[in-house]
Amino acid sequence: MKLFKIARSLLVILALAVLMVPANAPASFAQETRSPSILEFFGFKQAKPKIVQKKTTQKASIKKKVKPTKPTLGRKKTLPKLNPNEFGGPLAPAATGLPAIPDKLTTAKTILVVGDFMADGVSEGIEQAFEGDAGVVVVSKANGSSGFIRDDFYNWTSEISGIVTDTKPAVIAVMIGTNDRQPLRLNGEKSIVRSPEWTRDYERRVGAFADALKATGVPFVWIGMPPFKQPSMSADMLALNDIYRKNTERVSGTFVDIWDGFLDEAGAFSISGSDFIGQPARLRASDGINLTFPGKRKVAFFAEKPLRLALGDVRSASVSAFDPFTLPGPKPLESTKPLEITRIAPISLFDPAFDGQNELLGAAPRQSTNATDTSAKALYIDGIAPKPQVGRVDAPSLTLTR
Repeated sequence: MKLFKIARSLLVILALAVLMVPANAPASFAQETRSPSILEFFGFKQAKPKIVQKKTTQKASIKKKVKPTKPTLGRKKTLPKLNPNEFGGPLAPAATGLPAIPDKLTTAKTILVVGDFMADGVSEGIEQAFEGDAGVVVVSKANGSSGFIRDDFYNWTSEISGIVTDTKPAVIAVMIGTNDRQPLRLNGEKSIVRSPEWTRDYERRVGAFADALKATGVPFVWIGMPPFKQPSMSADMLALNDIYRKNTERVSGTFVDIWDGFLDEAGAFSISGSDFIGQPARLRASDGINLTFPGKRKVAFFAEKPLRLALGDVRSASVSAFDPFTLPGPKPLESTKPLEITRIAPISLFDPAFDGQNELLGAAPRQSTNATDTSAKALYIDGIAPKPQVGRVDAPSLTLTR
């Protein structure tokens, strides 16, 4: 009974000791303040557990070098400089290996380009075509939104005379009609495109402009319209090209048809094709209307020949660099002996001279007593066979023996 009371007292003391240790106390504190066990209470010593401390090795942390970022707020963004030789544009002389573009002469002749936005683009191609000619300059007086329908906006028939007076061109290049697919109001009624009434009035307007061009006294080249991506628009342009051609030829102008140059092998509209030197290139923009620079240069290629014919004798940079009085004179011919040529004539197969010779033609004639008594004459003319020779089958003296 006494042992039971002693054990109960020890348990109470042990419980109180555990409660006295704080919850967040370190492990060493718990070991130092722990209550003695029952064995230690009766005099037995308990070996203290060895505390092994693990060696902790710290790995060297590799720090990545981070470039400091500068704040972009309030800073101006600098755009890269565009190369003028890219995006289908004209190549600089240094890139192509061609000679430098010469300076234009003060007496250079002027090519005047008039029309709508298509003409304004083609003027760049014409300028590229004549950039190596010091005696030619290109001036564009195109109006992008103009045409023959909206003459209230811009009237080419009344304006062309003043433009020619100001620019004094040697030849005029015309390209117009893209904006003319619009209805007309005639006698208070609306007339749709390409109706009989619309066509008659449109021909009258084009004819008046052609007469105004002729009245200036300057030769002109009318460039026709190309096909377009929209089939209905291409059909309208075909009809308008016929009107332009008829009125141009009526006043002794030159009409340039560029239609086939922008079709594929099947005769349909094509965005890409061959450029003016036969290399594949993109000729039209994505809208199927505007021209890329290779397309503008191709149109200029079609118009270049009639424009040069109208310009006449233009001086290029290479020609103007020479002085006709300082050119070297003709070089005298060296006195040489005539060459001795040995000729071998062909052989006559039929002896047309009937002289019985088998020499080469041109050889010294063989002396004969009489050319008419030859065996050839006797055989071919008189029909007399030559005398038989001894030993041949036709010899009469040949006898057979058994």
